[in-house]
Amino acid sequence: MVRLAVRAPPVGVTRRVVHAALLFALCACTPARVGLLSNQSAEELISRAEQAGREGDRRGAVESYLECLEWCPGLDGLLVVNDLGVHIKADPSLAALLWNTIERIEERVVVAPASSQVLRNDIGRLLNAYNVFSRPERVQSLLKKTLQRGSLNVYAQILTESARDFPEGVKDLSSLDVELLVESVEGAAGGDRVLAELLKLTPGGDAKAAGFAAHAVKSRAETAAAYSRLLLSAGKTDAAARVMRAAIAGTSCDRVLGAMAGPEQSSLTDIVCRHCATSAVCSKQVLNPGNTNSAPSPTQ
Repeated sequence: MVRLAVRAPPVGVTRRVVHAALLFALCACTPARVGLLSNQSAEELISRAEQAGREGDRRGAVESYLECLEWCPGLDGLLVVNDLGVHIKADPSLAALLWNTIERIEERVVVAPASSQVLRNDIGRLLNAYNVFSRPERVQSLLKKTLQRGSLNVYAQILTESARDFPEGVKDLSSLDVELLVESVEGAAGGDRVLAELLKLTPGGDAKAAGFAAHAVKSRAETAAAYSRLLLSAGKTDAAARVMRAAIAGTSCDRVLGAMAGPEQSSLTDIVCRHCATSAVCSKQVLNPGNTNSAPSPTQ
């Protein structure tokens, strides 16, 4: 993450869209970590795993997929988790190999420098594995270790990625967690504007900046909705309202309303409509209160 003066850019949403900015600015991401495999080596490793699977060698397949989980760059390291799930669920005796690898990835996340693409990839690998193998409790364990031995920036990145992509792992929110989630949305729009201006300085920058800005607005709205759902489910109504206000200020009423889904949708709509009375959705809700299925507005 680019640092301006001595202040790090906002966590969470901004970190997510910084990656998008890099994708618009560059055709490919170059791994920063010494030891990550090249794309060609990753493809060869996956091919070896697939071949072992076809030959009935589950252990060989799992060992190759685990090597990719740990060292393949980008999406390859994420997607192999599903293949691992197939083999390990068929032969649970291989599960120890998985968790040994997961522990090594967890350790490098705990001690990692903040805001690198490698760190984002590693968090994604872990969250995908926790999800596929139904281990949400490992998120809290990872957060605890990071708070004790790592940096607050890394802690915040794990928290915000989990809140969006694997909320089952962060249902027990501390007051620190709540403030980090709210701050990540409140500060995101400014960080995005800075990144858009930086993109304009590159060849073809105006088009890149426009594409990034459109993606960033959509991402901020979706992320804010995800955070608000999590905060409401944890009983943090005031914090959910702060997130919604920040999201509206940084995007628009229609964007935020369009990003809502899930069991808390009606309660979120109630919160948003306090600030978006002229929106078509909110106007309809006011005009036809008897025809909605909205839950009562949460007490603040």
